Amino acid sequence: MLVEDARIKSDNFDTYSMLRIGDSVTKIQVTVMQKDAEPAGAGEMGLPPLAPAVANTIAAAGGPRLRAQPFYIEGKLRS
Repeated sequence: MLVEDARIKSDNFDTYSMLRIGDSVTKIQVTVMQKDAEPAGAGEMGLPPLAPAVANTIAAAGGPRLRAQPFYIEGKLRS
């Protein structure tokens, strides 16, 4: 993402460089709060970063770069 004078200078989505978790300027923390009111659960907020984190961990460990889900098809890693 190109930023100049506190304004985004990226032209469009085809030239926009997506912000990655490693580019964050602050620590990200997910907190699950107990409550009695609906809706309940923790899946919606904490789950979206899970698949990319697993894919990056597999690649960092020497496995293939996984770019599609599901990661496994017929018992084999899908790359």
